[in-house]
This record gives sequence, C-alpha cells and structure tokens, in this order.
Amino acid sequence: MAKKIKDESGNTYVQKKPVYKRVWFWILVVLVLIVGGSALGGNKDNGGKKVSSTSTSSKKESSSKLYKLGDTVKVGDVTYTLNSVEKTDERNQFDDTKPANVI
Repeated sequence: MAKKIKDESGNTYVQKKPVYKRVWFWILVVLVLIVGGSALGGNKDNGGKKVSSTSTSSKKESSSKLYKLGDTVKVGDVTYTLNSVEKTDERNQFDDTKPANVI
C-alpha cells in the first residue's frame, strides 16, 4: 500500500513502492527467465532418422540429410516414406540466395 506523507505546509503526498517491490515486476521477471531459458534450453534435432531403405547400396551411409526414393524416415513419432520428388524454382524470401545443398 502507498504511504501518505504530509509536509509542513499541510500538503499530502503519496510515496509509492519502488518497482522492484511490486508483485507484477517479479511475475514479469519470472516469465522472461522462463522464456529465455526455454529458448536456450536445448537444440533438439527433429530432422528425422532413416529407418530403412529399398535401394541396395554397399557404400557406408553418410550422416547427410539427403534421402533417396524409397527411404523410410522417422520424424518424432511419425514415419514417412519418400515416394516421389519434384523440383521447383520457388524460393522462400528468407532463405539464402545460394544454398549449399541445392543441385
């Protein structure tokens, strides 16, 4: 609660609490810490993991993110099978102008 102060001339003033002693300030601080912690919390790679492949290749598989037709990939709890591929010239305005992995 605000503290009332009277000066010698009889005027009444209200002395407010400092910002760091207010409840809303500490709620805001906790929320900022939670959001910042979750943003820095972990770099969870959810890009997928190859489960099986229909192509017969004797070469050792590389850890690249390029998959071939017939590959089965698990992303999170969902499994996908690559059936077809389409090439497009469409680009996202926020992507690099010359990405490294585009053929």
